[in-house]
Amino acid sequence: MPCFQVQTNSQSKVTDSQLATLSAALSKTTGKPETYISISIRRVESMFFGGSSEPTAICELSSIGKIGPEENKQHAATLTPIICEILNIQSDRFYIFYKNCERHDVSWKGHCFHNMPK
Repeated sequence: MPCFQVQTNSQSKVTDSQLATLSAALSKTTGKPETYISISIRRVESMFFGGSSEPTAICELSSIGKIGPEENKQHAATLTPIICEILNIQSDRFYIFYKNCERHDVSWKGHCFHNMPK
């Protein structure tokens, strides 16, 4: 259930092909099938980062598992260049936050993951 959310003031057009690239990368780094991956890129009118309103982003990767000190190194190395390309921003213009969710914190099809029917 990896969920990658991006808030940005970048005006770069994001294509379905670019989202597919990002989805495949997330599948690879999390080891989870793309059928579970969701991506949201939301435009925000006003953002300020590092003393500037130049194009920036705030990203968050949430997942049940596959988030931790060693995994996050791989996520960062893989996702950073893709975000830079998609949003046309430099790597020093955004953060990626990582959130490890418990199975009972996420539901799908009306059931929490800790209590999914077989």
